[in-house]
Amino acid sequence: LSYSVNTYSYTGGAHGNIVNSVASINLSTRKRITLESLFEINNIEKLKIEVLKELNERYQLLNDEIELSDNFFIDERGINFIFDPFELTAYSDGEITVPITWDKFKALLKKNSYLNNTQFLEIQ
Repeated sequence: LSYSVNTYSYTGGAHGNIVNSVASINLSTRKRITLESLFEINNIEKLKIEVLKELNERYQLLNDEIELSDNFFIDERGINFIFDPFELTAYSDGEITVPITWDKFKALLKKNSYLNNTQFLEIQ
């Protein structure tokens, strides 16, 4: 189960601020799915390279340093990372969703990862 909470606040100035907090839950354990529960630390770094590759194809980044957080959702296409306005690019680019398809990260999953035992991998 993945869900999203969108928050908008305006405290003056040119525009308000938008924050989209996303979480994915393992319904069997009722615990939040984190990057560390899916990937070894060195594979998170490899995943970060894939995310940067996707970002650089579509946007002019403010810098080449990004941090992957647990602000992601999982769907039938893969894992999708959410970045809020100003986090990586200009505000005018808005919220950025970076999809990484199953074929690009399936081999990086921990052997005992929740995703290795789900219906999503059967779809692929």
